[in-house]
Amino acid sequence: MRLHVDYGHLVGRSVRRFIDESRLEGVNVVASHGHTVFHQPQRRLTFQLGDGETIASYTRSVCSLIGRTHNLEEKEQEEDFA
Repeated sequence: MRLHVDYGHLVGRSVRRFIDESRLEGVNVVASHGHTVFHQPQRRLTFQLGDGETIASYTRSVCSLIGRTHNLEEKEQEEDFA
């Protein structure tokens, strides 16, 4: 899980730099898809790197993680129609 947190640091620092350089104010939410490293929808398994709490520690905002669970739901729906 260390890579998960390390990647969160990388994303958090990058987003913080973007916010500062762009002089953005009042950023309340940062969304992250993460980086998919494992995805097997047929087995309903997926994992994205990028710890949301770590990202949020840099941005001082809520970090909303947008994973690939919708792909798992789509796969399930496809199987229902098969």
